[in-house]
Amino acid sequence: MTDSGGRQGGDASGVAAPAPVVHSQELLREVVDRVGHAFSDGEVLANLRALTALAATVEAARLGFVQELSSRPTTVGGPTGRASRFLMEGLRLSPAQARRDLAAAAAIRSGSAELPVMGAALAAGEVSREHLDVAVKTVTVRAGIGAADRAPVGSAAVGAVRRGCLRTRDVFL
Repeated sequence: MTDSGGRQGGDASGVAAPAPVVHSQELLREVVDRVGHAFSDGEVLANLRALTALAATVEAARLGFVQELSSRPTTVGGPTGRASRFLMEGLRLSPAQARRDLAAAAAIRSGSAELPVMGAALAAGEVSREHLDVAVKTVTVRAGIGAADRAPVGSAAVGAVRRGCLRTRDVFL
């Protein structure tokens, strides 16, 4: 289920991505095109940190649109099955990745989001998508936990990651 032109940046009506997204892509292409030796050692480290945080922020924005897609009955996504199909066919994601994206998006952005603090930390670049996936899996595995008790799971993980004392493999496993 791609749009009529097979594009990823717009829909069948020709709607393009918002200007800030397009502008960000243009700016990042300048960094990509720059020869690696043009950066000092300190710049390499700073750029890695900044781009890792930026990737998390971009992922949070992308998951917001995944949730929006799955919640709108009039879009190509509509019910979750159709949203999953679009992610697989329109964006060429594997079925497993499409499922993870839908679960992560629902966990941080739906009306009944179980991990909103984790979503905010992802948007701020403080945790990675991998951290989020582990937290979502943990909440799913511990489905017997009451909804009121699940939010602290995300909050505790975010706090531990911020303090630098928690790696992805340590998150509640």
